[in-house]
Amino acid sequence: MVNLTKHHKALITGGSRGLGAAMASLLEDQGVEVIAPTRDVLDLSRMESIAAYIASEQGKGFDIIINNAGINLLNELTHVKDEDWQIMLQVNLTAPMALIRGFSPYMKAQKWGRIVNISSIFSLVTRENRSAYSATKAGLNGLTRTAAVELAPHGILVNAVCPGYVETELTFVNNSP
Repeated sequence: MVNLTKHHKALITGGSRGLGAAMASLLEDQGVEVIAPTRDVLDLSRMESIAAYIASEQGKGFDIIINNAGINLLNELTHVKDEDWQIMLQVNLTAPMALIRGFSPYMKAQKWGRIVNISSIFSLVTRENRSAYSATKAGLNGLTRTAAVELAPHGILVNAVCPGYVETELTFVNNSP
């Protein structure tokens, strides 16, 4: 639960559907202002877009960040295309790092913040065709642990959630016969 003695503003990536939409709805029900930018506004696959978004939001700040957006392009380890590896690394790991780096100074100044990185059960266990996805989500867990240690003295709580099977559009696509 969010302490509502203060108005909170949350950034949720991938907030238009699935888990992101559910989290956005829950936070809105608790009185949190939720910003869930579309890909046109914040394209996590492009560092230029992330940098422009961070610059456009400087001074306004978020005190809650939920790094939810992710992609999972399935392929055998020996057939993973370089471009698929790079885009999954960018969206699933580099983009969350850039958003934390860009918005944590505001949280530090406020001496309060919450960052939630949506990882995956596949960061802990895996199955075939998930080498890139599992690697990026395991990396996200490492980023989370380091951010938690570095930001805790500033009143910022950082956690990762590693959901298992949740029936979302991404899960359906990746588990269809």
